[in-house]
Amino acid sequence: LGGTPTKELYMRWLEFGTFSPFMRAHGPTDHNPWSYGKKAEEVFKKLYWLRMGLVDLLYSANLKTANTGEPIMKPMILCYPKDKECWRIDDQYILADELMVCPVYTEGSRERTVYFPEGNWYEIFGGKKYCGPKKVTVPVPLGKPAVYLREGAVIKTSVSSNDIFFGKEIVGESLNAVVVTPTSNCRKKEFFTDGGVYEFTLSSKGKNTLLLERSGCEDISVLNLFGAKLKNVKAYFAKYE
Repeated sequence: LGGTPTKELYMRWLEFGTFSPFMRAHGPTDHNPWSYGKKAEEVFKKLYWLRMGLVDLLYSANLKTANTGEPIMKPMILCYPKDKECWRIDDQYILADELMVCPVYTEGSRERTVYFPEGNWYEIFGGKKYCGPKKVTVPVPLGKPAVYLREGAVIKTSVSSNDIFFGKEIVGESLNAVVVTPTSNCRKKEFFTDGGVYEFTLSSKGKNTLLLERSGCEDISVLNLFGAKLKNVKAYFAKYE
């Protein structure tokens, strides 16, 4: 951030930084959140805890980049080369393979057009499902950027209770948790952490049934399924509706 941004620009850059390889708000002028009003403080706190919940995902993505040269922030055309609509998109991107990020670039905007490639996409603040391929105009209030989990997403995170909510403060000892979204295929995901390596395999086992297989270090205490309602969970064998 150069100079002194407006309050809105400050918050929009916080949103952008949260879903970037680096999240920083420093510069030659005062960029502390309390200098931009109560709303900015609330947005900063929420996005800070959201970012902390993505540390394992981003750390693992950085290691993958170091080993393969693949960028952490991927243009849409790189992930969907056969989708001609993605050839023209330069204002949204895929982050760490699991998230589609669609920042706000215009001051005063409270909605923006998002292109959803083929498959199901789940809004990170609540789990609303969008089915691609199609364009949709979505609301983008301050503090709630347009970010979506892909179909079959697997994200290892940490929580302080059995309720997983991205952006919720962690108080006291944290629990290992994993967030997934429904899929009809099979996906594998590795997470590299200070505690060791976690390997997950997410697969469909019939209608409305998912199997999450895990190998690695510490146990997973909490499982959350975005975009559907869990009916029964037994050793990561989840039924949903």
